[in-house]
Amino acid sequence: MNRQLVEFYSGTGVDVEGRTFAEILAWDNHRWERSHTSIQWAFPLNEPSAHNPKAPLLDPETIQLFRTDERLRGNVLAAYTRAKDFFWAQDPPAWMRPRDHNHLRFTRILKFLTLCGFREQAHELYGDLLGAVASHPDVISQRTLDFWEGAVK
Repeated sequence: MNRQLVEFYSGTGVDVEGRTFAEILAWDNHRWERSHTSIQWAFPLNEPSAHNPKAPLLDPETIQLFRTDERLRGNVLAAYTRAKDFFWAQDPPAWMRPRDHNHLRFTRILKFLTLCGFREQAHELYGDLLGAVASHPDVISQRTLDFWEGAVK
């Protein structure tokens, strides 16, 4: 089990930079955009990050905790809600431009939600993404769309 990640997500610990889960969720949108490590703690994966060797990893035991522990599950929903607020804070959304780094963040969030048993939320986000892309079809590459689709399967 990844004890540091579980403690961070439970609200009793910190990430490798000393930040709490509640602190990261309370950041303004500008700070959410600038931070490239917090997204990896808010939405960890079971595979190493190509960009951050200190990113936490989900192992099978930790994934099971995220699927069953009510406190963790509640915090997953809080992180998901905060991410949606961030990504759709503008009209049109700021990430609606070619090769935006947030496209990778969406893949991470979709994978995390799917791994941890939040398929409904993953499909909701995926639907929101496809709806936004439909009005700007030249903005998102087919490769990105394929990653998003693969993340919710």
